[in-house]
Amino acid sequence: MGGFHIRLGIHSACKKKDLTQRRQDVFKALALGANAVAIARPVMYGLALGGWMGVQTVLVHLKGELEITMRLAGAKSLSEITKHYLNA
Repeated sequence: MGGFHIRLGIHSACKKKDLTQRRQDVFKALALGANAVAIARPVMYGLALGGWMGVQTVLVHLKGELEITMRLAGAKSLSEITKHYLNA
């Protein structure tokens, strides 16, 4: 699956509760037009449990789960994910 890039950063002005914990959450956010999805909570759990390797494991698993969701929905690339998939 092309076009999937992981960018880590800190956004201190974020006031919204982090609800993105599952592949479906990421898929829904992308379908609604998001350019980025915050995944702080799972990353922090990974960091607490396994350091940088824990973070890497979380990101690899989340990417794999998103790819599974995309295949199940019939989307071949990130650019194909649209609101159409939310109504199906």
